[in-house]
Amino acid sequence: LRESLPAGAGAAGQAAEPAGAEPAVPVLDAPPGEGELPVSIEGKVTDASGEPVPGARVAAVERQAVTEAIARDEKLLDRAPLAALQAFQRSLGDLAARLPSCRTAPDGTYALRGLPDGDHRVFVTHPDFLLDGEVDWILVEAGKRVRYDVELVVGDAISGRVRDARGDPVAGVRVQAARVETARLKGFGKLVQVFIEQSEGAVLLAGSPVSTGGDGTFRLTSLEPGTYDLRLVKEGYQWGEARDVSSGTEGVSVTLEPAIRVAGRVVSAAKEPVAGAAILLREPERDLKGPAGPLAVAFVDVDL
Repeated sequence: LRESLPAGAGAAGQAAEPAGAEPAVPVLDAPPGEGELPVSIEGKVTDASGEPVPGARVAAVERQAVTEAIARDEKLLDRAPLAALQAFQRSLGDLAARLPSCRTAPDGTYALRGLPDGDHRVFVTHPDFLLDGEVDWILVEAGKRVRYDVELVVGDAISGRVRDARGDPVAGVRVQAARVETARLKGFGKLVQVFIEQSEGAVLLAGSPVSTGGDGTFRLTSLEPGTYDLRLVKEGYQWGEARDVSSGTEGVSVTLEPAIRVAGRVVSAAKEPVAGAAILLREPERDLKGPAGPLAVAFVDVDL
């Protein structure tokens, strides 16, 4: 699926190939024009039938950038692993916003230009297909371009509707799906799983939660075949769940109950009212440094 070529090499610049050898991938376009960055990785995105997939997002993740994003807070891993993973998540989120990317053309072709030298991983996303991520790192070198063609696999979907206790639709509910195998991990198991996903860079292109429409409906796409747990969140309501939902399921129905409300007044040491204070309500933190610390970490429900 990929092959490095000297930049600007044409048929005349190619060495003769042994009989029966696969022909070299030709250079598909002319040298870059004035002000245009050179092509680093190019290819074509198709579906299983060979038809082009237009509008797919193709992004390149640089190994060095992921390593540096994690290294900044790696010292926290030993003494505060949860805080470290949360810091990694923020750093990777910043990196995701800056990823070099492009969209496939109507004929499914794409070209990533001006990538820095080094190892890169290519990810391709499209609402109707599964995320495609190159298993191996692709070496990008100045003066060469790499051919990487992608065949996307159609993904499954889960759809449904969210209502309140009166049966009215609830708009603006964030709905996220996670495979049962990972959704129910706790403690160290969850921490290890998240760290592996972060270090591989896959979280950079992970699907975002969807929100319910005005009629309370939602549709999650690009899902691998399997069984999922759904989590539904909206301010003013208790968290909702739908467990053991098979991919391809339609008509999932979830009812959200009103959340408990806490009211009060914030004052200073001088008993003066304090305006604009941020109020956070959460469960008491577990004592992770006490005698039962390791056991607490093993069973804590990590929410990243």
